[in-house]
Amino acid sequence: TTLVHLHHHHIAPIFRRSWHSLLIQSSPQSIWSTTSARFKTTSSHHVFDSSLHHIIPCKSFFSSFGESKLRTQSSMINREYSTNERQASTENQIPPQRSESLDDYEPIAQQLDPIENLPLKNSNTMREQVVLLGTGWGGFSFIKNFDLTNCDLHIVTPRNHFLFTPLLASACVGTLEFRSIVEPVRRARKEENYFYNAAKCVQIDTDQKLLRCRPVYDREKGDYAIRYDRLIVSVGMDVNTMGVRGAEMHGYFLKELDHARKIRYKIIECFEKATNPRLSIQERQELLHFVAIGGSFTGIELMSEIHDFIKEDLSNLFPELMLECKLSIIEAGPQILSTFDKSLQVYAKKHFRNEHINIYTGRKVVEVRENGVQLDDGSNITAGLVIWTAGIQSRKLFHHGRSGGLPLDRAQRVVVDEHLRVKGYEGSIYAMGDCASIDTAPLAATAQVASQQGKYLASFVAQQLEGKEPNETNSFTYSHRGTMAYIGNYKSITETKEFKLRGRASWVLWRSSYLTMLLSIRNKILVPLDWAKAWFFGRDVMNFKS
Repeated sequence: TTLVHLHHHHIAPIFRRSWHSLLIQSSPQSIWSTTSARFKTTSSHHVFDSSLHHIIPCKSFFSSFGESKLRTQSSMINREYSTNERQASTENQIPPQRSESLDDYEPIAQQLDPIENLPLKNSNTMREQVVLLGTGWGGFSFIKNFDLTNCDLHIVTPRNHFLFTPLLASACVGTLEFRSIVEPVRRARKEENYFYNAAKCVQIDTDQKLLRCRPVYDREKGDYAIRYDRLIVSVGMDVNTMGVRGAEMHGYFLKELDHARKIRYKIIECFEKATNPRLSIQERQELLHFVAIGGSFTGIELMSEIHDFIKEDLSNLFPELMLECKLSIIEAGPQILSTFDKSLQVYAKKHFRNEHINIYTGRKVVEVRENGVQLDDGSNITAGLVIWTAGIQSRKLFHHGRSGGLPLDRAQRVVVDEHLRVKGYEGSIYAMGDCASIDTAPLAATAQVASQQGKYLASFVAQQLEGKEPNETNSFTYSHRGTMAYIGNYKSITETKEFKLRGRASWVLWRSSYLTMLLSIRNKILVPLDWAKAWFFGRDVMNFKS
């Protein structure tokens, strides 16, 4: 009776899951001491403080929340939320935007079990074990081109699909549907010696050739290990907020499919909120101001798609709000689209001015707030949506010795030779894509580079499995095919070695090029259908978030 009373009236409303952990892992004596302390105090605040000393030793509770988080949440005991209030509070909070969870990468010294004591998933085989980390442009290109005759191929990644990132901005506003720009990893190959692991690699042991894998589902079951003979690292890069205050808390990112979904919902939510007659003009203007931080490809194409969404669809549904709508791009450098020829930069800037999209160059964001940003000159820009598209950084896997001593450059990228072999591990470990840096000729972190490296490495590793020695003539050589960017209103800019193109003709080239680059017949059918559907019936403006 005592346990039931305490559970229902004090612990459950806030720490229901933690109380279950206490019941499972604590001894009867510690549970009784916890409940006894309840009746020695009078206020609910003191009840929790008295019980706190008994709850902290519970391993699952402590590791999940941390001591500092416990103290912060202990002050919430006087706030008795109803079910509806708790749901409303959760909906109003912006979910974490980072593509990596810091909890997955606690220091290795805090791991409970040495990696050699973990259950080994691929222990019952004598075949050569090739393990690939990541399914981005490089990883998926490797999967599609690799010969599985002489080995087993294990894929380790928490994302069970390949994402066609050049069209991700279009999915943000409903020009394309989410499923039209992804390829399932499990269906990439049909051979019996092809294995997918829904897990994240959180440690590389180069001495024992073992990987510590943390499953995406049922994490409480614990980690497991995978043995490798040859390891291909293609984990890409993470978002870099550059230490700007509030960027992770209040900013929206655009790197994964889930990010695109959140941006679409937020845009529709801002318009629906702005229809409230109790709002002032200033409040509506704040809600309907959308800001992108970063004037490179992602920021430019995203704001161009949002511009088309508002102009072609939302203007018909919310005509009374069009005077309050505003789009802005903030770039720290002197120019937007800095990788393009200057004439194309000038054309894009003039186009944005004609479409009433504000461009701020040479301005740095020092803080992202719930209702806007603060610039380095002290000025404030209010906004209903702030999207961070500036900068990338290395994954947490390469920090604090988790990568087993792999050589890293200043940007924490893995150093490889001209054959994409990791320095010091030439016979067993390779790296490619954004997370790799060729020591003799570093390349930009682009989809083109990663895709070509994936295809090259698939052939190179297969040859090594056959016992063929590499030579200078078959080292990796990058072939640049050109650069394109969509700037809105069915216009784009294109730059290749042979020509420069802009306007509608460039837009036709932009769409046809990406259509041919799609990897499956399924998506090559779905994407044109989505374009036609958006043209005839308009983009989807429904918000399924309850």
